[in-house]
Amino acid sequence: MERTSPISRRAALLRIAAAAAFAAAAFAAGAQQRTACEISVSFKPDHTEYISGERIRGVVSVINASTEMLHGNGPGAPDLLFLEAKVKSSRGEERIDAAKGEPFTVRFAIDPSHRQNFEVFVDRHFPMLKETRYLIRPVLVHGGARYEGSWRSISVVPGMMLGEYVQMFSNVEGLRRDFTLVYWGRDRLEHLFLKIRDTTPSGKFYHRTRDLGPIMRVTKPTLSVSPRGEVTITRRNAQDSFARSVFWSLPDVFEHHKTESLVDPDVAGSAAVKATYKSGKPLKAKETKWWQFW
Repeated sequence: MERTSPISRRAALLRIAAAAAFAAAAFAAGAQQRTACEISVSFKPDHTEYISGERIRGVVSVINASTEMLHGNGPGAPDLLFLEAKVKSSRGEERIDAAKGEPFTVRFAIDPSHRQNFEVFVDRHFPMLKETRYLIRPVLVHGGARYEGSWRSISVVPGMMLGEYVQMFSNVEGLRRDFTLVYWGRDRLEHLFLKIRDTTPSGKFYHRTRDLGPIMRVTKPTLSVSPRGEVTITRRNAQDSFARSVFWSLPDVFEHHKTESLVDPDVAGSAAVKATYKSGKPLKAKETKWWQFW
């Protein structure tokens, strides 16, 4: 009978151990991949481009196809749902630290085989006034594992300027409020935006940029400030109408009051004449005696 040398036996044992380790690693990788497929997260912003200072809203979706319940974002909860952000710079992509102490979403409890959507405002958690491109992705931590969504791109742009205006306050020394009207394409239309910046002896403060709605630039928009602090912005939003937005601008507050539609008087007048003749009853000429001039 042929004997096996100790070296051959050792090599055989090493091959068996290596095969077992490879099989275990493959099994663990497969289990990890199956687990990752059971839970998925995604983020979808409302728009891909925002005017600087504008509220950046989006929706985070969580699909729980596992057999376990997900619940978190509360004190002592086992799971956590949050966003990560990066900014494009001359040195490449740099991570942005999120503001601490404020949860990204409300508390949640997602049953197995269920999906839940969460409204998030990215600008509440990350400084995004800089006009550049940002990358945002959602992350869910469950059972010690991270489930990461895809990076989504968001650009912050300055907009195309249409006009600048200034408001001074007689009862507050050193306070100056600057208004800037800009336009930018959104939803296949051009929208008018209002930027607001306060300048004080202690520094500058930026109010939230407002999307006023569609604009037709055949007529230049106007902005006026009354002594009482009413800011009125009038824009042409269609061929036959205008829109007028009114804000209350006080030293410690700036808020929207109302928006109303106005009919273009020129177009309205011609439309009334057309409607009269279309009815078949044209207006009769006024009969006047030859010696009367009124």
